[in-house]
Amino acid sequence: MKRAIKTLFVIIFIFILVLISFSPLLPKQQINFESNVPISLDDILFRCGSFYFTYIPKKAANITHTFLRASVSYEEQPFCNIKFDEGLFGATSTGIIIEQTLNDGITLVARIKKSQWNENFAGLFCALKDNNLFGGVDYFIFYQNYVAFFDKNGILNIIGNYNFGEKVREYVKTTELLNKKLKQIKTIDLRFNDQSVIIWR
Repeated sequence: MKRAIKTLFVIIFIFILVLISFSPLLPKQQINFESNVPISLDDILFRCGSFYFTYIPKKAANITHTFLRASVSYEEQPFCNIKFDEGLFGATSTGIIIEQTLNDGITLVARIKKSQWNENFAGLFCALKDNNLFGGVDYFIFYQNYVAFFDKNGILNIIGNYNFGEKVREYVKTTELLNKKLKQIKTIDLRFNDQSVIIWR
């Protein structure tokens, strides 16, 4: 009986030691975090006060544990490629630019520098993706500090810097309505709410 109790205490001691050494709860200072996209540790791990639970992440991430420490690595894969002035880069499904590229698949063109690609371009990117319009995009550009793109009909589409989903849907509605006159259109200005301004060639 005494031997069984002693064995039980040893097992409990080892369990507590392992639990402390590879604790599921760690402060931020003891977690090494790496990601290929702008994202915070709070977006990856559940938090309890100033401690993070390191075993069941919110998003799929690679987590390794060592003595009183953890390493968290989060990586998003490219959805497509974008060719900038300085070369080819990958873009995630949310329009974030990363170094990794696809060997094949969609390649878009942006006639700007990679550093000029911002959250507004990412918003336009997502709106075009959600409406399956990548095939009709010739290239992205800046137009007087507004995000814009040329389509395969040679039309300059000035989107603006907000409500990208609504603006892209308005673009679709306009091009469908004027389908037989697309070659005569020079610019579709969508910076105004619920309307498009047409400039003819």
